[in-house]
Amino acid sequence: ERVRQRLSAGQPRDERIDNLVRLMADRGRKRDQLAIKVGDRFLLIQADDVIHASVDGDTIVVATAQVAGTSNYRTLDELQARLDPDLFWRVHRSHLVNINKIKEIVPWFSRNYILRMKDAKATEIPVSRTQTRRLREYLKLQLRIPLFARIGPLAKSLDFVATAAPGVKEILTVGKI
Repeated sequence: ERVRQRLSAGQPRDERIDNLVRLMADRGRKRDQLAIKVGDRFLLIQADDVIHASVDGDTIVVATAQVAGTSNYRTLDELQARLDPDLFWRVHRSHLVNINKIKEIVPWFSRNYILRMKDAKATEIPVSRTQTRRLREYLKLQLRIPLFARIGPLAKSLDFVATAAPGVKEILTVGKI
């Protein structure tokens, strides 16, 4: 209450108040480091070094280029909230990836994708159907076949049918139905 009164009175700010405001603002920032458990030890890793995080049973496995371990976060949502949203993307309900650490995007069945990551195992992570559209938009992937490429095989098929059966060419000609 005293802080509000001082600020509203127009008195000069105290250096301690500025420090307190700065500390409160820093509290909500994203983490630069994460602790992961490898064996009996906890290692501090840089958040930018994280390649992917995946749910394995009731634990979250975090992988970097050098090491993989379990996170002290209980859910991927908690971990994702502490990481930079511009770098880390939830591609599946069980997987969180660093978009700068994607090695390869492999087309999969039903217009879906598999992400091959830059870790030692070249881990393959599926992209959910709902996130596939977002991936295409983000990477500007154009899977549409140009019109002339679509018509070409169709025209060849129609030409084959027209030459194989007498009278079909006249039926297929525009205006002679």
